[in-house]
Amino acid sequence: MAIYILVAGSWHGSWCWSQVVPLLERAGHRVLTPDLYDVISGQHSAAKQPLQAWADQVAAITAAQNEPVILVGHSRAGLIISEVAERIPHKIASLVYLCAFLLKDGQTLNDIVQESVNAEAFSKAIIFDDDGNCTVSREGVKTFFYNETPEPLVQFACERLIPETTKIWSTPIHVTEPRFGSVRRAYITCAKDQAIPIAQQQAMQRATPVSHTVALESDHSPFFSRPSELVAALEHIRQAD
Repeated sequence: MAIYILVAGSWHGSWCWSQVVPLLERAGHRVLTPDLYDVISGQHSAAKQPLQAWADQVAAITAAQNEPVILVGHSRAGLIISEVAERIPHKIASLVYLCAFLLKDGQTLNDIVQESVNAEAFSKAIIFDDDGNCTVSREGVKTFFYNETPEPLVQFACERLIPETTKIWSTPIHVTEPRFGSVRRAYITCAKDQAIPIAQQQAMQRATPVSHTVALESDHSPFFSRPSELVAALEHIRQAD
């Protein structure tokens, strides 16, 4: 019925969609969950230009499909799906920002994160490595990502989180109205999100309007805390005019 491409956010991988994929497939959809090029091993120059490398990677996967896709980006992946839309707008049926960063042309993650009410507390949870990458403390993971998620899934996630390059924070996004602006956009808000507070999610939508918004009473990780509701939200967006 539809092709979904689900792109994970910072420190996460395809494993985070494990509760969602079976539900979408049961409804008859095809689902792709690519793992982004590994910055640590320097694949495809991702370590030098992560946003460009990741956007090119997801754009190639999207372009290879036989029909326009529903491209879903969680958190940091909002930057990636925006850049993909700029590259190949005709191959995207809809962009879905899942409590994700929806930035304007020229903005960076740093620009937005520093405006957040919890910026100081979140920064204290990040562990910076000497090699230009960073991770999140176990306490920070629970507090900011999984405050509504069952403990076994929190443990599951903590065993799989990987380092993220800090370069992604300072890389400006490039989008234009004729290309990115021509693609249908939707946003799934998460009211109990401690990583990107709801007020910030709403502010980004005011700055870059979307055609549909669906609200979840979820933490930053509805793929674990509210998988059935998340799938229902994705289906609602797909069916909306």
